[in-house]
Amino acid sequence: MRANNVSPAQSGSSAIKRPAVRDQLGRQLAVVLSTLDQLVLRLRSGRSTADNDVLDRVVEIRSQTEAACERVRDANDGPHARQSSKQWLESLLVAPREQSCQLLEATVKSHDAAAISLHSNMCRHLETCFDIIRTDVPHESIAHVIGQRMEAFCNRDDDTKIMSVIEDLREEPIDSDCPLVLVVAADDRFRLELEKKLGRFSERIVSCSSPQTAIGLLQQQPFDVCLIDIRIEGITASDLIHQIRQSPTSGEPSVIVVAGADETNAGAECIDNGADDCIFRPVDEKLLYSRIRASLRRANSHLSQLGKYLPRDVLAEVLKDKNLLETPSPADVSVMVCDVRGFSSTSDRIGPVQTIAWIRDVMNELSGIILDHGGTIVDYVGDEIMAMWGAPIASPQHASEACYCAMSINSALKQLSARWHPRIGTDTRIGIGINSGLAVVGNTGSTHRVKYGPHGHTVNMASRVQGATKYLRSPVLIAQSTARRIDARMRGRRICSVKVHNIHDPVDLYELAVCDALPMDASSVAYEQALVAFESKDLSRAQRLLARLLLDRPDDGPAKLLLMRVIQARLGDDFDPVWTLPGK
Repeated sequence: MRANNVSPAQSGSSAIKRPAVRDQLGRQLAVVLSTLDQLVLRLRSGRSTADNDVLDRVVEIRSQTEAACERVRDANDGPHARQSSKQWLESLLVAPREQSCQLLEATVKSHDAAAISLHSNMCRHLETCFDIIRTDVPHESIAHVIGQRMEAFCNRDDDTKIMSVIEDLREEPIDSDCPLVLVVAADDRFRLELEKKLGRFSERIVSCSSPQTAIGLLQQQPFDVCLIDIRIEGITASDLIHQIRQSPTSGEPSVIVVAGADETNAGAECIDNGADDCIFRPVDEKLLYSRIRASLRRANSHLSQLGKYLPRDVLAEVLKDKNLLETPSPADVSVMVCDVRGFSSTSDRIGPVQTIAWIRDVMNELSGIILDHGGTIVDYVGDEIMAMWGAPIASPQHASEACYCAMSINSALKQLSARWHPRIGTDTRIGIGINSGLAVVGNTGSTHRVKYGPHGHTVNMASRVQGATKYLRSPVLIAQSTARRIDARMRGRRICSVKVHNIHDPVDLYELAVCDALPMDASSVAYEQALVAFESKDLSRAQRLLARLLLDRPDDGPAKLLLMRVIQARLGDDFDPVWTLPGK
């Protein structure tokens, strides 16, 4: 026992604090070591731009920290006769602390936000260890408590075991959705004070002293909160906030400024330039948490609105680069237009209240499917919904993505019909048209209202293709520009060449292979043979092929329409292989 090294006064004083302090030090030492493990894995993964020297030094710090943990765990080791517990523990951790602080600057230069966050957390927890040690707790009380807990770290077998122990040691499990916070303050002590206050609110904290470094970090990683000391050096806090808000790649962090009681004018200027809030020294921990939560609630409300139109991965990219939505620019896209069939007649029959409930359920179903397939919802107009793939994030597979979405929508109609047929007296049917090509994509409108979406010929043609589904009696049609971009197994039969309203050049229309239309089997081949015969003016062959096809598939809408055109041509009507649609 080493209690003889402790005076009665020390022992009595420490006895009251022992359990709480033991737990605190145990947690902090465990988190330091686990954070070092995570940092080493991050640097070795190749995802960090930090050089090998940084990795080597982190490995050395880890070795020093583990050695310190082992000495604390060993009951036969401890302070020398003339050395207090405080001095002994500080001597164990002074090397890793000093090296960590020196190395942090090198890690910051890498602009790897994940590594910087880990390193900042490690430095903060090491500093907290020293705060605990300064309470001068007797050595044996510390070793007794943390000995068993640190054993798992000193004798670990795999990363899973490490993480399970870490979670057990922390006061609360770390939420993967906890906010990522950037602290910008020139004064080292004040920056550390802010980190400590924030430490119980979020484990994902990155700090720096330079405004230039802050801008670089924000451009590399979307932060949720940016806490800025108004006394930063180099530029004013107001100018830094202006740069953050003007930069298209700095995301949309909630910006909170910390000012002194005599700096209200500067704080007001920061808010004018885009800060969300301002708090004053001395910083009250509870008030800081409340202000951050309120700011995040406002930001999340905005994001939830965007999330109703953009899929999650697209939303993440938009937050990194605001120009993706703001600046209209050409993009190669696929546009899908969906329209509810028989809406007017059904709504007249069931009344407005039931109509709103029905169409809201249909649009909810369609919207969810579109977002699940990576589409951007462009607009709702009555019973119609428009979606887009390929913007704001470019995708070489946008045509296939749009077609897969159309298939999913078509499959969902059975459930929608089962849900609503008893109430509206009819099945829910939808016509879908898809077209691919160049469009100008961005925000358009007026000072009163802005809408994001595609504009131009590609959009107009998608709408006309959707309109053609009514006349061709096929639930899903795609333009040739889409058909040639997708896998041949997805592409169904070519239906016809049509000329649509207000567009001069004709367009070939295709079905999708799996949309309750004909699969590419013998019947589909027969249809395409009949279409070629008709376009070659071999009307008798076309009529024979279509007559046989309809014996097997009497409900084939496109085949019925083509047979009607064949008969009209044989009766003497002006022959034209391109069919002009009678309406939009």
